[in-house]
Amino acid sequence: MRILWLSLVLLFNFQPKHERLVILEKNITVAGTTSLGKFECIYNVEGLKDTLIFENNTSSTSFLFEIPVNDFACGNFLLNNDFRKTIKAKQYPKAQVKVTRLRRGKTLYQCDLFLDIAGKKLIFRDFELTQLDKKLMGNLLLSFDALELEAPNKLGGLVKVDEVLSLSLSILYQ
Repeated sequence: MRILWLSLVLLFNFQPKHERLVILEKNITVAGTTSLGKFECIYNVEGLKDTLIFENNTSSTSFLFEIPVNDFACGNFLLNNDFRKTIKAKQYPKAQVKVTRLRRGKTLYQCDLFLDIAGKKLIFRDFELTQLDKKLMGNLLLSFDALELEAPNKLGGLVKVDEVLSLSLSILYQ
């Protein structure tokens, strides 16, 4: 009887844990600073039901943000046009952010993040996402050089954009 009991305990303890994370909302913000102030361009999608399945604290599935560049909202039509021109929206109308190997840790999550924007493909291994309530958030600093883009300037150089952009990723889940 003891052997049967021990066998059952071992059998059930070594089964992988299957947990689900249902993504309800995705948000990507590109922010920067100009000589006149700050700007933010936001892409947000609500009402999703994307499901990630975790087995032993690692997601076996990946998820993809396919972003129509024209859907970024920067606050007004002038900023929208400048942003689209800067990231070559006519030539590259879609950007992609792909998250793979999402791993749950004690205090944060890690993933491999693939970014495809303006024709440039970048990979960030072990990208960290912090958890706050039911939201995963991560920040990334990108230079125009890394994206092989030129920082825009206006009015003969009087208005310049800093060389570093902040890309923030936010995922609301249940």
